Formats: sequence, structure tokens, C-alpha cells
Amino acid sequence: MTIAAGSTYLPNCVINIGAGGKATLREVVEYARQLTHHEIPIHTEGARNGDVPATCAARSTARRLLGWTPTTDLVTGMASQLNWLTDRSMSTTPI
Repeated sequence: MTIAAGSTYLPNCVINIGAGGKATLREVVEYARQLTHHEIPIHTEGARNGDVPATCAARSTARRLLGWTPTTDLVTGMASQLNWLTDRSMSTTPI
């Protein structure tokens, strides 16, 4: 879907691709830690001016213009992306 959204000519149009669920950055980092079995150091600071406290992908444009609705949840998508990256890195030879 990301390829379809990026390759469809829709001038001045933003197409959000997301499952629509809520996840904090800390939760996403924890999912990544669980999937990779590696510790991920976290350094936290207070909010900065302009920080957005929460965001959510508004999928209505993707549904209306591309006929798309999500079928994969965040953790499954992250696992699939990791597998794709791992497979790709194993199949390429270094220069």
C-alpha cells in the first residue's frame, strides 16, 4: 500500500497509511526490543515547544482514493518489516 500511495499522482494530497490504533513511542520501542532481542537505550527529556502529544493516521483519504483499509496490526507489521530487512541483508553481497 505504501508503494501505491507513493506512486499515485495526487497533487497536494497527503495519504496516511496506518492501522489506526494507538501506540506510544515507548511501546513501539518495546515492540522493537522484543522483536530484535536487543536492548534499546532510551533517553527521555521533557516535551519541547511544538511537540505533538499524540498523532493518529487519518486513513479516510487512503480508503476513499485508493480503496485501502488496514489488515495488519502494528506488531505484525513491524515483524514483517524486520523479516524483510533481515532477508534482504542476507541476500545481498557487500561491495
